[in-house]
Amino acid sequence: MTGGYFADPGFKDVNGLEAIGFPICEVSPDGSLVLTKPEGTGGCVDERIVKEQLLYEIHDPSAYLTPDVVLDLSSVEVREVGRDRVRVFGAKGKPRPVISGAARAGSPLTSTISATASSGAGTILGPQP
Repeated sequence: MTGGYFADPGFKDVNGLEAIGFPICEVSPDGSLVLTKPEGTGGCVDERIVKEQLLYEIHDPSAYLTPDVVLDLSSVEVREVGRDRVRVFGAKGKPRPVISGAARAGSPLTSTISATASSGAGTILGPQP
């Protein structure tokens, strides 16, 4: 989310990759979120990067399978709200499919779990009590 996978020197330049900042996700109670990074670090967070990462390896944006929900990204909006700050909103969830027995290797669910687990980590910040 901060440009490391997005960068393609000469085509999609991202400054400061040698000191790239980790992504931060500020989640609001309404389900919207703001993606950002620590001030003073390299890389960047902008609409291009967020859109590319959001849709990376998603076969059906209206029915992305996760272990807990079927995610519908078809109405998602992505807006820059400041320097290195991008708001994402409009995602919807549907109940996960019922799976009888253990998921078999190669099923859509096991593939999605693998892709989700290996897509990277970030810091999630939510409302403070």
